[in-house]
Amino acid sequence: MPNVHWRHWEPGFHHHLSDDARAQFEACDALYLGEIELFAETFRAVIDGRPDAFAEAFSQLHPPPHERLVSLAMLNNLSLRLHQWKLGEAPVASVCSTEGDSDYFGGFFTAEDSEVLRQRLAVLDARLRLPKGEEQRGWQRWPSPYRANEMPADFTVDDFVASWR
Repeated sequence: MPNVHWRHWEPGFHHHLSDDARAQFEACDALYLGEIELFAETFRAVIDGRPDAFAEAFSQLHPPPHERLVSLAMLNNLSLRLHQWKLGEAPVASVCSTEGDSDYFGGFFTAEDSEVLRQRLAVLDARLRLPKGEEQRGWQRWPSPYRANEMPADFTVDDFVASWR
Protein backbone atom coordinates (compact mmCIF):
# COMPACT_ATOMS: atom_id res chain seq x y z
CA MET A 1 0.00 0.00 0.00
CA PRO A 2 1.43 3.39 -0.90
CA ASN A 3 2.40 5.78 1.86
CA VAL A 4 0.67 8.61 0.05
CA HIS A 5 -1.97 7.77 -2.53
CA TRP A 6 -1.71 10.75 -4.79
CA ARG A 7 -2.09 11.45 -8.48
CA HIS A 8 0.48 14.05 -9.48
CA TRP A 9 -1.48 15.39 -12.41
CA GLU A 10 -4.98 16.52 -13.15
CA PRO A 11 -6.90 13.96 -15.18
CA GLY A 12 -8.23 14.98 -18.55
CA PHE A 13 -5.13 16.44 -20.17
CA HIS A 14 -4.35 13.22 -22.05
CA HIS A 15 -5.77 14.47 -25.33
CA HIS A 16 -2.79 16.87 -25.59
CA LEU A 17 -0.29 14.00 -25.65
CA SER A 18 1.08 11.72 -28.34
CA ASP A 19 -0.66 8.36 -28.66
CA ASP A 20 2.16 6.55 -26.81
CA ALA A 21 2.32 9.07 -23.95
CA ARG A 22 -1.48 9.14 -23.71
CA ALA A 23 -1.55 5.34 -23.41
CA GLN A 24 0.98 5.49 -20.55
CA PHE A 25 -0.97 8.12 -18.61
CA GLU A 26 -4.26 6.31 -19.18
CA ALA A 27 -2.67 3.08 -17.88
CA CYS A 28 -1.43 4.95 -14.78
CA ASP A 29 -4.87 6.43 -14.24
CA ALA A 30 -6.45 2.97 -14.49
CA LEU A 31 -4.03 1.64 -11.86
CA TYR A 32 -4.68 4.64 -9.61
CA LEU A 33 -8.47 4.27 -9.84
CA GLY A 34 -8.09 0.52 -9.27
CA GLU A 35 -6.28 1.25 -6.01
CA ILE A 36 -9.06 3.63 -4.96
CA GLU A 37 -11.58 0.87 -5.68
CA LEU A 38 -9.49 -1.59 -3.65
CA PHE A 39 -9.43 0.85 -0.72
CA ALA A 40 -13.22 1.10 -1.03
CA GLU A 41 -13.56 -2.69 -1.18
CA THR A 42 -11.40 -3.04 1.93
CA PHE A 43 -13.41 -0.41 3.81
CA ARG A 44 -16.70 -1.98 2.68
CA ALA A 45 -15.61 -5.33 4.15
CA VAL A 46 -14.80 -3.60 7.46
CA ILE A 47 -18.12 -1.69 7.46
CA ASP A 48 -20.08 -4.84 6.66
CA GLY A 49 -18.14 -6.86 9.26
CA ARG A 50 -16.91 -9.46 6.75
CA PRO A 51 -13.48 -10.68 7.98
CA ASP A 52 -12.85 -12.98 5.01
CA ALA A 53 -13.56 -10.23 2.48
CA PHE A 54 -11.35 -7.87 4.47
CA ALA A 55 -8.51 -10.42 4.55
CA GLU A 56 -8.73 -10.88 0.77
CA ALA A 57 -8.80 -7.16 -0.06
CA PHE A 58 -6.15 -6.30 2.52
CA SER A 59 -3.83 -9.01 1.19
CA GLN A 60 -4.03 -7.30 -2.20
CA LEU A 61 -3.11 -3.95 -0.63
CA HIS A 62 -0.25 -5.44 1.40
CA PRO A 63 0.74 -8.89 0.06
CA PRO A 64 3.81 -9.63 2.22
CA PRO A 65 3.16 -10.98 5.72
CA HIS A 66 5.55 -8.50 7.35
CA GLU A 67 4.75 -5.03 8.70
CA ARG A 68 1.07 -5.27 7.75
CA LEU A 69 0.10 -3.07 10.69
CA VAL A 70 1.76 -0.13 8.92
CA SER A 71 -0.70 -0.44 6.04
CA LEU A 72 -3.54 -0.78 8.50
CA ALA A 73 -2.39 2.47 10.15
CA MET A 74 -2.46 4.15 6.72
CA LEU A 75 -6.00 2.90 6.16
CA ASN A 76 -6.90 4.34 9.56
CA ASN A 77 -5.56 7.71 8.44
CA LEU A 78 -7.54 7.55 5.20
CA SER A 79 -10.70 6.61 7.11
CA LEU A 80 -10.24 9.63 9.41
CA ARG A 81 -10.04 11.96 6.42
CA LEU A 82 -13.06 10.29 4.78
CA HIS A 83 -15.08 10.59 7.99
CA GLN A 84 -14.17 14.27 8.50
CA TRP A 85 -15.18 15.04 4.91
CA LYS A 86 -18.46 13.11 5.18
CA LEU A 87 -19.29 15.10 8.33
CA GLY A 88 -18.50 18.38 6.55
CA GLU A 89 -15.48 19.03 8.81
CA ALA A 90 -12.84 18.90 6.06
CA PRO A 91 -12.69 19.85 2.39
CA VAL A 92 -13.27 17.20 -0.24
CA ALA A 93 -9.67 17.44 -1.47
CA SER A 94 -8.38 16.32 1.94
CA VAL A 95 -9.32 12.72 1.09
CA CYS A 96 -7.51 12.18 -2.22
CA SER A 97 -5.29 14.25 -4.49
CA THR A 98 -8.10 15.91 -6.44
CA GLU A 99 -11.70 16.74 -5.71
CA GLY A 100 -12.78 14.42 -8.50
CA ASP A 101 -10.82 11.52 -7.00
CA SER A 102 -12.19 12.29 -3.54
CA ASP A 103 -15.73 12.43 -4.91
CA TYR A 104 -15.17 9.10 -6.67
CA PHE A 105 -13.81 7.42 -3.53
CA GLY A 106 -16.35 9.10 -1.26
CA GLY A 107 -19.17 7.99 -3.55
CA PHE A 108 -18.73 4.45 -2.28
CA PHE A 109 -19.79 5.52 1.22
CA THR A 110 -22.47 7.41 3.11
CA ALA A 111 -21.82 9.47 6.23
CA GLU A 112 -23.33 6.57 8.19
CA ASP A 113 -20.88 4.16 6.56
CA SER A 114 -17.98 6.40 7.58
CA GLU A 115 -19.25 6.39 11.17
CA VAL A 116 -19.42 2.58 11.25
CA LEU A 117 -15.91 2.49 9.76
CA ARG A 118 -14.61 4.82 12.48
CA GLN A 119 -16.23 2.66 15.16
CA ARG A 120 -14.64 -0.49 13.72
CA LEU A 121 -11.24 1.25 13.59
CA ALA A 122 -11.55 2.80 17.07
CA VAL A 123 -9.50 0.16 18.90
CA LEU A 124 -6.70 0.39 16.32
CA ASP A 125 -6.83 4.18 16.39
CA ALA A 126 -6.51 4.20 20.18
CA ARG A 127 -3.52 1.85 19.99
CA LEU A 128 -1.78 4.13 17.47
CA ARG A 129 -2.23 7.27 19.59
CA LEU A 130 0.12 8.66 22.18
CA PRO A 131 -1.15 9.00 25.75
CA LYS A 132 -3.86 11.67 26.04
CA GLY A 133 -2.47 15.19 25.85
CA GLU A 134 0.86 14.17 24.32
CA GLU A 135 1.96 15.08 20.80
CA GLN A 136 5.11 14.59 18.77
CA ARG A 137 6.40 15.73 15.43
CA GLY A 138 6.75 13.04 12.82
CA TRP A 139 7.77 13.07 9.20
CA GLN A 140 4.87 15.46 8.56
CA ARG A 141 6.62 18.14 10.66
CA TRP A 142 3.56 19.17 12.62
CA PRO A 143 2.46 17.98 16.04
CA SER A 144 0.37 14.84 16.01
CA PRO A 145 -1.34 12.79 18.69
CA TYR A 146 -0.11 9.65 16.89
CA ARG A 147 3.10 7.73 17.41
CA ALA A 148 5.39 8.86 14.61
CA ASN A 149 7.86 6.00 14.35
CA GLU A 150 6.43 2.91 15.98
CA MET A 151 3.55 0.48 15.76
CA PRO A 152 1.92 -1.13 18.80
CA ALA A 153 4.09 -4.13 19.67
CA ASP A 154 1.24 -6.23 21.03
CA PHE A 155 -1.42 -5.64 18.39
CA THR A 156 -1.86 -7.50 15.10
CA VAL A 157 -4.16 -7.42 12.09
CA ASP A 158 -6.00 -10.39 13.63
CA ASP A 159 -6.48 -8.34 16.81
CA PHE A 160 -7.92 -5.55 14.68
CA VAL A 161 -10.46 -7.90 13.09
CA ALA A 162 -11.34 -9.38 16.49
CA SER A 163 -12.00 -5.84 17.81
CA TRP A 164 -15.02 -5.49 15.50
CA ARG A 165 -17.08 -7.65 17.84
